[in-house]
Amino acid sequence: RMLAVSMREEEVKEKLLKGIEHLACIAVVNSPRSVTLSGDEKTIDDLE
Repeated sequence: RMLAVSMREEEVKEKLLKGIEHLACIAVVNSPRSVTLSGDEKTIDDLE
């Protein structure tokens, strides 16, 4: 599953993915303030 997030890459790493790197990751950096995450369905649902 994927999720677009309006945050800088470093913010996502520090605030959203810290401790769950094995469940979700940054799939693509769309722009300086937009990234797309990829992960299992439960993890992405929890991040929403």
